[in-house]
Amino acid sequence: MTAGSEEQSGLTALARGLSAPKGFVDAGLAAPASGTISPLVGVPAPEALPVEAIGQASAQL
Repeated sequence: MTAGSEEQSGLTALARGLSAPKGFVDAGLAAPASGTISPLVGVPAPEALPVEAIGQASAQL
């Protein structure tokens, strides 16, 4: 295959060799794992975040 034909189809040989996606769902419909923090629903409680570790890492910068 030439570069011109890849440009025409829009896919590389690697991309054409991949199987069709299976099992993908809207992220809003998937059940989150236990203990996860959703970045989409407000501010998480400070005790749920590694505040001390973040502070130590920031101090090292």
